[in-house]
Amino acid sequence: MSNHDGSYLLGETLDLMDAHGLVDSMSLDVRRQFMSRLLRIAGGHDCNKGEILGEYTQCAPKFGTCYYCMGYADPEDLEEDCICPDCRR
Repeated sequence: MSNHDGSYLLGETLDLMDAHGLVDSMSLDVRRQFMSRLLRIAGGHDCNKGEILGEYTQCAPKFGTCYYCMGYADPEDLEEDCICPDCRR
């Protein structure tokens, strides 16, 4: 059973950070490190990484992390669902 409320809360928090310019103020490397740590913490609370990085979080592609394989991808290559081109095949 996933902690859906926690996942949605994290996604909304990321969008709020983005609305205030915090995401764009970080380099891509820092955004990727941030997301890796956030997803590790979230996993410990049974949150769903697909709900955090998926279609519910508008700014998710900016973090350059594929939610399926957890690999890094160019943010322009990630679609709204944050799946990299390799996983999309």
